[in-house]
Amino acid sequence: MISNLKKQLNKIPVLSGVYLFKDNKRKIIYIGKAINLRVRIKSYFSQKLYGLKASMLTEIAKIDYEITDTEIDALILESQLIKKYRPKYNVMLKDDKNYFYVVFTSGEFPKLFITHQPQKVESLKFKVKSEAKIKNKNLQSKNKFQISNFRLQVLGPYTDGQALKTTLRYLRKVFPYCTCKNQHEILCLKSHLGLCVGVCCLKQRRGINAELTRKNSEFKKAYAKNIEIIINILSGKRKNILRKLEKEMKIAAKRSGIFEK
Repeated sequence: MISNLKKQLNKIPVLSGVYLFKDNKRKIIYIGKAINLRVRIKSYFSQKLYGLKASMLTEIAKIDYEITDTEIDALILESQLIKKYRPKYNVMLKDDKNYFYVVFTSGEFPKLFITHQPQKVESLKFKVKSEAKIKNKNLQSKNKFQISNFRLQVLGPYTDGQALKTTLRYLRKVFPYCTCKNQHEILCLKSHLGLCVGVCCLKQRRGINAELTRKNSEFKKAYAKNIEIIINILSGKRKNILRKLEKEMKIAAKRSGIFEK
């Protein structure tokens, strides 16, 4: 069976995409992504494998693949298919530290985080201290919030953390979002760099941010739109934005020479 599969490897395109390993019952047993489908799939048959990977290799009866326009598309499609089919070897080979998830909190200015274990995010607390000392504990509790009080949105799993972080880094330049865990007296560094709208994590004080307060509703709408676009992109929508993003990443890669291979 393996010898028959090897004969088909040279017919696999040298393009980015997602590959699906199926058993003799045509059931998907593993899903992966690749910048170069042929090279990636060939690697399973050209090296010594051990443990679960060796066992998986003996079960492969058919290899299907889906070509994508970009590596980012492959990253997103792989995530969607793994979530849909839950192939047994993706589950068995999974380590909490190998899969990545993007978590969006709720509230007026949702935060965005990458985590290995989304189920544990609900226990995290983001302290929002009042500008004045509040003695009443009941009042004080109203000036704090934690993620578990909000409706979470989790996207993933993603297998390539570096590609995910690179994608989010470029998205943030176009669609700024907040990752601050605490509110600030002054604008945070990210806002000065154009990566955060500023008011989303700024304490409301008279004078220092009066203009920001007056424009607060405008910031909320713009910020909500940014989050909506990012969610759509990571969900496989907004293809036109993905095309532009991929071009920018390739240009930056040529300049730096350090883009992920």
